[in-house]
Amino acid sequence: MKIFPNPTGEKVYIQGLPLGLLVTVKIIDAQGKCVCKQSGKSEEIFPLNVSALESGSYVLSLAGERYSIHKKLIVFSE
Repeated sequence: MKIFPNPTGEKVYIQGLPLGLLVTVKIIDAQGKCVCKQSGKSEEIFPLNVSALESGSYVLSLAGERYSIHKKLIVFSE
């Protein structure tokens, strides 16, 4: 799985998920609070808007029927 661009200021794209499966994407801040959540069927490239988030480090959590993945995401204000 690939997350790009990282760091980002507006949108992040997730590539390499199994196609057509239900996926839940959460962005977790440093205090452990979910600041963004999006669910839907996975696509070849799954877009996620992060422009409303404050600058900082986050954990991008992806959960599907057969997997759970966590990646570091850095967001900066433009």
